[in-house]
Amino acid sequence: MDQKGSDLKEASQGWHFDILVCDGFVLTEMAAVTDTLRIANRVLARPLFDWTVRSASGGQITCRSGLSVETQCFAAKPEADFAFVLGNSDPAHPGLSLGRVVQSYTSRGAQVYLLAEAAARHIRSQSGGAGAHTTHWENSELLREQLGLDLGAHALARQDGPVVTCAGMGATTDVVLALVGQLTSAAAQVTVANILLHD
Repeated sequence: MDQKGSDLKEASQGWHFDILVCDGFVLTEMAAVTDTLRIANRVLARPLFDWTVRSASGGQITCRSGLSVETQCFAAKPEADFAFVLGNSDPAHPGLSLGRVVQSYTSRGAQVYLLAEAAARHIRSQSGGAGAHTTHWENSELLREQLGLDLGAHALARQDGPVVTCAGMGATTDVVLALVGQLTSAAAQVTVANILLHD
């Protein structure tokens, strides 16, 4: 099947997202993913996007703002098309070390987005460190100070094969909007951005 035929098949079935969190996750990023997808479903007048929030242990996971989300455990064989690993108010949180979990998604053909601190943890774990990666500018400065890594200009997102490292925070909306445009249409992307008042 050619790429266009594959895209049409996927579009008719929709896409599933897993959102991976640990205690202290960034609420701004959670809202950016879920609200952008929710509004896209409304604009497209059909539920093309759905999601599951997952964590290592399942159950309630709390962000630093005091709000909790109900999660399911990480899937042994993920079936999601996309996974978003949210950043964390504690950049040293052990729950951000998800190398094997990320690999379980990429080995099954999913695109994985690592936000802010999750991206920084991934960059630290790479042998060369820098390369085609980015993270939030605060994390980038820490990587420069602690490891001597220079990530260059502060980009919102950089793709390295099936893994996309991202600045996170408010830029998460930009990343999800770009994905909505890629999977549906530029018109849908612009409409969702306008509803969000996000230029």
